Amino acid sequence: MKKLFLIVLSFFILAGFSACSSGEKENPSAKDSESTVTDVTSSETQAETETSTKAGKEDKKSADNKNKETGKTKTSEKTDEGKTSVKPEISGKTAESKSAEKSETAARSQSTAKSSETAKSDTAGGDKKQQKKKNESGSNSAVTGSEQKSTPKHLVINGGPFTVTSEDGFDNAGVTCFICDEASMYSFKSGGKKVKWEVYVLAREFTDGARYLPQAYTPKLTGDGDLKIEHGRYIYILCEESSLTADRPSDAYLSIDYSKESDLSGTYNDSVSKRARANVDDSGETADVVVSWSSSADEGSVWRMTCKKEGNRLVYTDCEKTTYSLDDSGDDVSVVEFTDGKGYFTVSGDKLLWDGAAEESCKKCVFEKKQAKQ
Repeated sequence: MKKLFLIVLSFFILAGFSACSSGEKENPSAKDSESTVTDVTSSETQAETETSTKAGKEDKKSADNKNKETGKTKTSEKTDEGKTSVKPEISGKTAESKSAEKSETAARSQSTAKSSETAKSDTAGGDKKQQKKKNESGSNSAVTGSEQKSTPKHLVINGGPFTVTSEDGFDNAGVTCFICDEASMYSFKSGGKKVKWEVYVLAREFTDGARYLPQAYTPKLTGDGDLKIEHGRYIYILCEESSLTADRPSDAYLSIDYSKESDLSGTYNDSVSKRARANVDDSGETADVVVSWSSSADEGSVWRMTCKKEGNRLVYTDCEKTTYSLDDSGDDVSVVEFTDGKGYFTVSGDKLLWDGAAEESCKKCVFEKKQAKQ
């Protein structure tokens, strides 16, 4: 069996080999066709390769062109986008910059305002300094009344001295102005630093520059002394120490009071009732006053008192009132009504006002001094 098997196997092997050999000899064209096919395939492959290469180059060129166009487009788009996209940013920045500019403008305005105010104050200060220098140098330039004019104060003294200091008129060429509200004899006495004081009494207000006052008028009083001043008169008190002559005011002052040296002695008639009369005996610190009132030819009253001088007042606390009349037989009848009456007279120039009387009927009396015949 084995031998048979081997023989059969060998037969098949030989048969297969011979078949293969015959196949190769019988189909040489197959190889040619196969090689042709191979050549065609390779040529096609080469053509395809070349085509693909060309296509690749063309694609590359087109791609490059596209890229260029795309680049331009992108560039333009970027430019457009940059414009459109930048606009909001610019607008946003513009809004911020505007607000910043507004803040800066406001700050600059405030700074400018402060600078202008500072400049104004500096200018005002400079003007004052220049004015002061002009005054100190004795400049002859015109000075208006409003620049050097003092507002008059009312001179009213009630029971005590009134003091004018060198500081009061320091910036007004040393001049202080008053209007006399009460006619009287006034006493002027200086104190503090020794400086020169002058008192001018005018019938009308002086409207020129205060520093021109000494050139226009002569003082009524220089230094200490007494002056009789009528109601409504303008009193100008000039201190030689002022901004024209000194850097700052000192402690110099002038005290004004009702004069205690004036003699009130005399006879005074009541200008209101025409029925009363006062006789005054002035002894200096005190004055004896007797007031007589005639109600009729047969009746009347008499007040006697000793007054103490207190400023412009004659004050009393010991007034004795006596009434008198005639009885049916023609004899004098007198009655003392009281001995402790209190009150005062007010001295106003040459007048005695009994405004401090305890009795209402006496408060209206205005006693005017009877002038002695010359």
